[in-house]
Amino acid sequence: MINVSIEKPEKPDGLYLYENGAWIQKSQEDFTEGVHIVYFNNKECFACLLFNATWNKFVELTNSSNLKFWTVICSWFAKKCSDDRAKWLFENYQVKSSPTILIIRDGVIIKTIKGSLSLEELEKQIKDVLEGKEEQKEDLTKRFVC
Repeated sequence: MINVSIEKPEKPDGLYLYENGAWIQKSQEDFTEGVHIVYFNNKECFACLLFNATWNKFVELTNSSNLKFWTVICSWFAKKCSDDRAKWLFENYQVKSSPTILIIRDGVIIKTIKGSLSLEELEKQIKDVLEGKEEQKEDLTKRFVC
């Protein structure tokens, strides 16, 4: 039998920034300066439930003042979301699968990571991007939507 850890988010739908060892709900984001690692989480998604413990452990273990960690939580993408800002972020960044992590540098998405990863895989992928070993440049912040 496989032993799997499932961590349900206790937080309501919304946008959260990790500051001083705690997740703080925010009403606005500013991904324009610096490096931001943004996790899009759906509370009703089994893959997200599996990934939540990994994400939280990764954030706690990563000691860097140069990075900002965000979590965007909706119950089910933008379709079922009680927070307008979180809903807008899912729509604006066109997140259609989860878990999804965006690495954003100075307002430009440099890497999209999709799917539930192990802690080691997540650390390696983010480290490779931050060290310039792998980049996927895609500036979605300037797209217009109707």
